[in-house]
Amino acid sequence: MRCFPAKRLVLALLAFLAGIAGCGAPPAAPVAAPIPPPTLGKALNMPEIGASIQPPLHWTIDQLPGDPNATLRGPKEKGFPPIILCSIEQAPGGLQAYVREHKARIESQDKTVKWISEQETTLDGRPAIRLQYNTESDAALPAIGKLRIGALQFIVEDKPTFYRITCFVAAAAYEKYEERFIASAKTFKRLR
Repeated sequence: MRCFPAKRLVLALLAFLAGIAGCGAPPAAPVAAPIPPPTLGKALNMPEIGASIQPPLHWTIDQLPGDPNATLRGPKEKGFPPIILCSIEQAPGGLQAYVREHKARIESQDKTVKWISEQETTLDGRPAIRLQYNTESDAALPAIGKLRIGALQFIVEDKPTFYRITCFVAAAAYEKYEERFIASAKTFKRLR
């Protein structure tokens, strides 16, 4: 019978146990590649609103001279294409009071609105509120009927002016466009 020195026996036992321990370990999960940020187009100056914004790349822009609204239109989507509406309003009071009144006005005009979230944020260094909600609308084509719409709205305070960046798309496509809406809204700049 052959005897192993104690040190060799301990090392062999440790190597054996390390091998057993490694056998049951799950394979390492693949690391997901980072998602690139949405590509945006050139900045659109909106003198009637007194601001600029970068729409997502290849979106069309509708703005009539003298109209205090600008509409950025995205690619065709089933039911309701993505739209970013930029508007301005003069109102007394601060941001919280304006948002309360604004939400009450929406609710009085649209009984289908469902508020999802409300968050404080900043845009262009100014206090802002981010609202997310869903609503229903009669579709332009009667065959489609009622259509659920997802909305993301940023309200920026610049007393006594309030800027609204409102993003709409069919609710079924909302997740597909949310990052583009946010990226575009973050480029908002006052021209004054």
